[in-house]
Amino acid sequence: MFCSKCGTPNDDNGMYCTSCGAPLHETQPTKTNATHTLGMKWFKWLIYFVLFAGALLNAVNGIQMLTGSMYDGYAETVYFIYPKLQNLDKFVGIVCLAIAAFGIYTRFRLAGYKKNGPMMLYILYISIIAIQLIYIIGVSSVLPEEISSSMDFSSVIGNMVASAVMIFVNISYFKKRRHLFVN
Repeated sequence: MFCSKCGTPNDDNGMYCTSCGAPLHETQPTKTNATHTLGMKWFKWLIYFVLFAGALLNAVNGIQMLTGSMYDGYAETVYFIYPKLQNLDKFVGIVCLAIAAFGIYTRFRLAGYKKNGPMMLYILYISIIAIQLIYIIGVSSVLPEEISSSMDFSSVIGNMVASAVMIFVNISYFKKRRHLFVN
């Protein structure tokens, strides 16, 4: 069956278009489908760009943490002086790679309109916040206070705030489109 609004092919048993969200079988107008169809631009932006870009950034960050490349060639010296920092960096690096893989998996769950897709998105953002918080606490406990107190965590805190905002924005967005995620 093709959507009468945008022409996208859909499953014959589907109730709503997987592309634009328009009802596929309009029998009698209801308040919801008579007044408007739900826009899907944010959804497309999310699944075609945001989740891929986030996965790429998490993968790069994970590789940097695992290799120590963020220390500009001084990783051996830094890890010699602070050996616990190497363990923290390796742990965070592995988790960042896992988050990158989970981000791609989440993207495909959302793109397939799977029922748990939106919840997986929230879990993804919560995981990003959690690992950044673990890193801040870990660095603060591993390094001496005079060094850790002088470190600038503003970009990490900014990422945490952005992830929290994304959770609330997406909760609101997907709440209105709950009917699309039924598989």
